[in-house]
Amino acid sequence: LLRIALGDDRLNYLGQSYGAKLGAEYARRFPAAVRVAVLDAPSEPRGTLVQDLVRQARGFEHTFDVYAAGCPERPACHLGRDPRAFVTRLVAKANKAAIASSARADANPATGADVLDTVRGALYVSASWSDLDEVLSDAWLGDSAGIFALGRVVNWQESADDAPADPVDANYVINCNDSAPGPNAEQLRAEVRRLLREAPLFGPHTAGALLSCVSWQPRRTPLADPVAAVANPLLVIGTVNDAATPYVGAVALTRVLGNARLLTWEGNNHTALAFSNCVAEHVARYLIEVVLPPDGARCPA
Repeated sequence: LLRIALGDDRLNYLGQSYGAKLGAEYARRFPAAVRVAVLDAPSEPRGTLVQDLVRQARGFEHTFDVYAAGCPERPACHLGRDPRAFVTRLVAKANKAAIASSARADANPATGADVLDTVRGALYVSASWSDLDEVLSDAWLGDSAGIFALGRVVNWQESADDAPADPVDANYVINCNDSAPGPNAEQLRAEVRRLLREAPLFGPHTAGALLSCVSWQPRRTPLADPVAAVANPLLVIGTVNDAATPYVGAVALTRVLGNARLLTWEGNNHTALAFSNCVAEHVARYLIEVVLPPDGARCPA
């Protein structure tokens, strides 16, 4: 409808994260109506919601290790020789006795879940990592104000009074309707065990989400494989250390689409276009001139 309203015969599309999945679905349904489409940071096209959550938890574990490895190079990082152990201890400490905040806007002290929410959100964008260093140290010393303040930024809340209900509820409805019913109780238990084994830091924090669609309506519209018979190849972008949509999703989507080219960014953020001039140049040339990056092209971090 937007394409028709604009008077365009064919769609010129840029989608990031879930928007990449939308673009792939549009190309599957209406391949003749697509001129070009850029699909930045897609998830695995053939994964179930539960599989995606487990894969994402592993992605956050991997990106946390990248964050931790860079600690010695960041002046504000005072998390010791093992930042993973530091955060694990901090979460346990906050769960035992919630950490008070010096900010009047924070009505409640920070629990371990609050700490992990902020860590997880900060891993989306590496520009937040120095801030994360500071607020983790402050929390260990007994003040969680930074945990809440950074959490509001990285988790898209404008103020302490804003409840993030809309994006959370939208994610719930969309993802459940995109997925087939299941898994059963036995399969869920197996996935939870795998999650806790493969994601020791974020797995316990994620485990409850595996149940999110169990009681959802049985009539759903799971997405088909996005095989797209488009005239011009689509451009898929994957970030090597993307925590939210791990790189394997971009590789898989490129393969499944059937007529697509993968551009790889060696970065640490969720999505690539806004963070890499190299990626932006390739995307601009593709959108304007329909010229793809060379096969196997990679942009430096």
